Amino acid sequence: MDVSYDDIKKDFENIRHYFTNDLSVLVKQDVSVNYLAAFLIACACETIAWYRHHTDKGHLVFKELLPDRWKPVAFSLYDVMRNGIAHRYETKTLIVGETRLEICISWKEKPHLTFSPDKRAVYLNVKDMAAQLLVTFEQYERDLRESPELRKNFRKGSKGRWEKSPPENEYESWSELLD
Repeated sequence: MDVSYDDIKKDFENIRHYFTNDLSVLVKQDVSVNYLAAFLIACACETIAWYRHHTDKGHLVFKELLPDRWKPVAFSLYDVMRNGIAHRYETKTLIVGETRLEICISWKEKPHLTFSPDKRAVYLNVKDMAAQLLVTFEQYERDLRESPELRKNFRKGSKGRWEKSPPENEYESWSELLD
C-alpha cells in the first residue's frame, strides 16, 4: 500500500517541531545548556534512525552531522556523548590506545571537532551540531517526499504505539492506585 507524503506530513512535522523548537530555545540562551542540548541532539538522531530504519542506532544519523573526515568515528563519538550524558550527565572518556580522550561539549568557545593542544580532549560544539541537525531534518523531509519506501518506513514506525506494562511485582499496587 502506497503512503503519500501528505499521509505522514503532520506526524513528521510534529516530530521535527518537537526537536527543532526545543533546540532553538536552548541554543538561544546566553548561558550554556550544553549537555541538555547535546542530549536533545542525540535523541533526535535516535528518533530519525527509528523512523528511517526501524533501529535505535542513532549513530547512523549522528554520522550525517559530521564532516567526512570524522564519519569513521561516528559510533564512538555518539556513544560517549549520548550514553555518558544519559546515564551520568557527563560524557564518557574515550580510550584510544594509550590516550584518554575527554569528549567536551562546547557551547560557543571551542570550534566544532577540534582537539585541545595536548590532544587529550576533543570538542563537540553544540551550536554547530544543532545547525547540522536542522539540515538533516530538511534532507529527511526531501527524502520522504521522494521515496515511497522511506514513507512506508516512517508510517510503520509511527503506527506502533509506545506501550509498557508494569512489572509483575507492581501490578497489584497499580491496581490499588487505579481503584
